[in-house]
Amino acid sequence: METGIWVRRTFDLEEVDEQGFYSIIYKHDDIFMLYLNGTPIADTGYTWNVGGVTVKIDRSLLRKGKNVLAAYCYNRLGGAYVDFGLYKSLLGEAEQKSCVVMPTSTYYTFQCGGVDLTLVFTAPMVMKNLDLFTTPINYISYQVKSNDGEKHEVQFYLQTSAEMTVRNSTQNPRTTLVTTDNLSLLRAGRSNQTEAYLATGTDIIDWGYYYMAADKSERKKLGLSKQEDILKQYVSQGTIEPYKISHTDLNGDYYAMVYLDSLGTVDAEGVHDFTMLGYDDVYSIEYFGTKRKAYWSHSNQVSLTKRFDDLYLNYDSIMTLCREQDNQIYEDAYASAGTKYAEICCAVYRQANAAHKLITDTKGNLMYMSKENTSGGFINTLDVTYPSQPLYLIYNPALAKAMLTPVFEYSALGKWKRDFANHDLGNYPKANGQTYGGDMPVEESGNVLILTAVIAKIDNDLEYVERYWDLLTKWTDYLVENGSDPVNQLCTDDFMGHSARNANLAVKAIMGVASYSELATMLGKDDVAEEYMQKAKTMAAYWLKNAYSTSSETHYLLNFGAAADTWSNKYNMVWDKVWGWNIFRLVRSRELAFYKKKMTQYGLPLDNRQNHCKNDWHMWTAAMTENSSQLATYINPMWKFINECPTRVPVTDCHFCSDASRSLFHARSVVGGYWMKVFVDKFLDGSILPTPILTPREETTSTPLGYFDLQGREVPASAARNGIFIRKDTDGKTQKVMIKE
Repeated sequence: METGIWVRRTFDLEEVDEQGFYSIIYKHDDIFMLYLNGTPIADTGYTWNVGGVTVKIDRSLLRKGKNVLAAYCYNRLGGAYVDFGLYKSLLGEAEQKSCVVMPTSTYYTFQCGGVDLTLVFTAPMVMKNLDLFTTPINYISYQVKSNDGEKHEVQFYLQTSAEMTVRNSTQNPRTTLVTTDNLSLLRAGRSNQTEAYLATGTDIIDWGYYYMAADKSERKKLGLSKQEDILKQYVSQGTIEPYKISHTDLNGDYYAMVYLDSLGTVDAEGVHDFTMLGYDDVYSIEYFGTKRKAYWSHSNQVSLTKRFDDLYLNYDSIMTLCREQDNQIYEDAYASAGTKYAEICCAVYRQANAAHKLITDTKGNLMYMSKENTSGGFINTLDVTYPSQPLYLIYNPALAKAMLTPVFEYSALGKWKRDFANHDLGNYPKANGQTYGGDMPVEESGNVLILTAVIAKIDNDLEYVERYWDLLTKWTDYLVENGSDPVNQLCTDDFMGHSARNANLAVKAIMGVASYSELATMLGKDDVAEEYMQKAKTMAAYWLKNAYSTSSETHYLLNFGAAADTWSNKYNMVWDKVWGWNIFRLVRSRELAFYKKKMTQYGLPLDNRQNHCKNDWHMWTAAMTENSSQLATYINPMWKFINECPTRVPVTDCHFCSDASRSLFHARSVVGGYWMKVFVDKFLDGSILPTPILTPREETTSTPLGYFDLQGREVPASAARNGIFIRKDTDGKTQKVMIKE
């Protein structure tokens, strides 16, 4: 029987201020319900938030005299916490008019009395510019205009806190003032800087330094004080005391960091400006005992204060790059599936990227390593990399490859000696070797083979494939031996538990072996390619015999030998479409027809066992559809989930089909998988393969040995005309060409 704690708090109000703005702030771990004078205010479901949630409340719920706040909190596991209180704003309240979310920026508009305020929060994650992409500085841009024909004296007040640098009240931050040629910067961080070992997916950073910037304009001030003191001063005097001294060891007082811009008289033409916030983690990753700085620092040659200056001086050009990135993301998604799909992708772009760190190893290899947020806290988890890859395969394949290089190097360095690929490289931020207690042999080996093949097809870096060929061969042979009918083990959906004879896992093994055949073809190892493609087809024949629900004749089972009414989302089959193998063409058609019967208003359940949608896989399956009508049955529920999810956390990749609420995770990079439909479209039309050589046939400088289509199927020389082909030459070169005749 579930048990928890009830907490009641009473308070008296002499009057309910009809002009006041009231809110309740609560923190909880885990399940939390809150009532004000008997009216429900919050019901979180199974989630937690110890950072604080603010809920505006209707004044009519308050009464003169005695009032009661009552809360129930139930803790399922781990730490337990509950706190809540009523607050009244000292200031007026702005009315939000609009919110537009684009990949790099979120745009808000507010009416603040006689003026309108536009706020733009920008993370300049421009994927082709790795310096900009990895720099941990964000812009806050603001514009104020009169909306009533009058002129108004306006100030822009922005407040944050040194609390951003600590995990709890025993860790006391120290804040100092730093200056550059162009800027003044408040810098907060623990006075006793230490490196942390984060053992779970929900721990937060408590090392490094948090920055707030202001240029040296006379109208701007940076302030530091206790929150209640600085707010009272600002409300009563219309100004703040500028920063003067350092504060250290303040016994848990998290000092407010304030940026104030006195804009002066504002008319209908308006005034605009910007400020910046940033976080320097000093060392981003420990890679096998070596502390590695983030990519933007160029091995500690560039400081974050220097980057603040760079971003300040280049604001206009950087914002242009951001808008170009936004437009490209939106337009590509729109072209694939329309407005709703474009909005889905816009909603998660920053989330997918923010859950990574880009470093180089001592050899200069790029390594783009994820943190497995809100689950295991592992670093560079291969089955987190796998679903996230479509985004990177489209917009920067170098980043896609940089997720695999740590996996290869782990084995190449002799630190991972199993016959199958590893699960992770440790717990973030220490990548010193796998710490996960269990292996996923078929899952991870299939993942690395599938991804290596598609990356090699895109960037044509065959030297990279040759470098790790022995490992690829070993892991492929493991799949041939163990993947046809997997024993009891985990797949990427490990939250569902171990599963023997898992049909979708067997599909992954088949896709992995077929991918190895493609790699052999790229290397000119035609005999090997033919041998392993035949092995993949033999495995597929076994699958077809054992996975079909013969009694229902409508679909394929969750596990070989399982009950006829079991089923699962066979998302791994998308690669059969990508490469044009068509090993499972009939299966895909049958499964899509069956899934339509199981679709809910908020998406397709992962399988028959529970009523939750693993929505990254939902979006992979959407990419297997064959027409716009089928596609809409996936896009519309996903858009509805994104817009109606009641759990106020970064987008969860696992939600309940019943009400769109968060089921398990959030803030994870796997949402990069939402781009699978864009990836499939672009891969099939050749627009993300290496840039073709635009040349008539007679200008070929070496003798063609053969021509192949973009799926690797041989094309007779007489048919290789007026199109894009893969040309294999007698000099050993393989390249993509566009033949015009």
